Amino acid sequence: MNPNFYCYLNGRYMPLGEASIALNDLGLLRACGVFDYLRTYEGHPFKLKSHLQRLAHSAAFVNLALPHSLEEIAAIIEDLLYLRPDKSQDVALRLVLTGGLSEDGTRPRTAQLFYHYRRIATNSGVVLHPGRKGAAL
Repeated sequence: MNPNFYCYLNGRYMPLGEASIALNDLGLLRACGVFDYLRTYEGHPFKLKSHLQRLAHSAAFVNLALPHSLEEIAAIIEDLLYLRPDKSQDVALRLVLTGGLSEDGTRPRTAQLFYHYRRIATNSGVVLHPGRKGAAL
């Protein structure tokens, strides 16, 4: 794990190695959570608004409230990208919303939001060209 990589967890930016999820988090106990994954091109998140809307839709579908507005999440992502050591390196971002801590293992208190990034392998021989519309399944 690269000690220079940062993440955001529950209101704090921290080195990725310092982040932890509690054992009584519903994301761990009951697989209650959602995530989204996106990457940057030339340092900018690709289709960020679409990814955040999809995260919000997924969260609503499983009855989890986002702890921040979509605008606040976008600002957090921009801050997180600013903290990366090599700003010329494109990265992949994972946004994870868990069910949150639970005293009884079934009911959440507050959902937890976690973001982190990682380097994208560039030696795979695959050349990536972002299209105007992105990709869809």
